[in-house]
Amino acid sequence: MLDLFKKEEIPSQHLVPVNNLEKALDRITKERPDIVVIDLSLQGSNPLPTITEIHRRFPEIRIILYSAEDNQAFVHQSLKAGVFKHVHKGDGVKILLDTIYSAASAI
Repeated sequence: MLDLFKKEEIPSQHLVPVNNLEKALDRITKERPDIVVIDLSLQGSNPLPTITEIHRRFPEIRIILYSAEDNQAFVHQSLKAGVFKHVHKGDGVKILLDTIYSAASAI
């Protein structure tokens, strides 16, 4: 996922791609980003507790969930837990970047 951000221009707001759910809260606490992109293909079996905790502690952070998940119940649960937007990997990088810009403009 990090390669996507090297190839494309991203908003000037502080963006943190999350590479490891177990370390996400520590990194977010230290860096205080405006936007967090969580790639669901990463390690950590269930991202919902992490998403819920990020949203509880930092409600101002926009969380974008980037996944190949098609389960609408899961997508609904993630939005309820605090996700700003779910982006399906099949939608392509442009949609992900558009979502990042949308999140940045909502700050």
